[in-house]
Amino acid sequence: MNLIQIKSGKFASIHKKDITKEPGYAPSQCSREFFLSSYSYIGEFLCSSGQLTLCDPLSDDVSCAALGITPPENVPVQLQFPVAPGIYRAYYRLFNGEACGLLLIHENTLHPVTEDCTGNRTELRFIPNPAGAQCMDVLENFFQQNPFCVHRLSVSLARCLVAVDSRFAFDPLYSLYELEPEAFYDAVRLHRLLLEESPYDPISLKRLEHYVKNCMETTGFAKGSDLINLTENLNRPWSGYRRVPSTHWGADAVSRAHREVTMIPGGIACDYEDNTPLFLELYRANGRTTVLYVRFRDAE
Repeated sequence: MNLIQIKSGKFASIHKKDITKEPGYAPSQCSREFFLSSYSYIGEFLCSSGQLTLCDPLSDDVSCAALGITPPENVPVQLQFPVAPGIYRAYYRLFNGEACGLLLIHENTLHPVTEDCTGNRTELRFIPNPAGAQCMDVLENFFQQNPFCVHRLSVSLARCLVAVDSRFAFDPLYSLYELEPEAFYDAVRLHRLLLEESPYDPISLKRLEHYVKNCMETTGFAKGSDLINLTENLNRPWSGYRRVPSTHWGADAVSRAHREVTMIPGGIACDYEDNTPLFLELYRANGRTTVLYVRFRDAE
């Protein structure tokens, strides 16, 4: 798993690197009129842990093993870092009608004092009205500053970006359904759990056990769509499928994001079909990260 954890104390050392020379990176620059007319409100989520994960939802070890995929070596597929706890509002930034970035901004970014990477302090005004133009009035000055930190992130495995409270990341218990048709489930662990606490009648259990044993001897993973076909008429919902190692959480996020940008428990999932890395810009207020901007590389 290609996970980079960023701690508060490491921000200063990160800044010593000249981020402006990252391949393909250029500072965000737009006019006042552009900012006021080109943001689309998506929704909001609570990050109560103060730790936020941005990731490719199919980048965990189980997904890579089940799908036979390999994360890129030179660009991280998961980033985790401290942020100010609270509610974050999500916006798409639009250019010529197309989404060119994702903005996450803390609801209480009211008259903060922010620091740019040179140590300059600037007071900003932000009115938390998710649908109004006043909400974006602060961004004209905000993005003219240098971001506090910049990172690259690849989501080429799932073609989907997830930003989520770290306590929810890769946890199937926070997914929508008991089974995901495109997910893969650890056959050994599933077989063990079925024998311990199966809710199914003996005939149905025997049929399911036969399938799972076959998966144990071949791929090592049971396919969600096959499990659905074997159990959908039994009217026996069972949380056990979400308690074994699987690609369930990632498959759920990808499925929802590919239909439309969507809020998920503790975060947001959105489509990103380009193979090029994303640029993540972090901005601080009162010493804490309160604004994050994910810039799609080919947007400007």
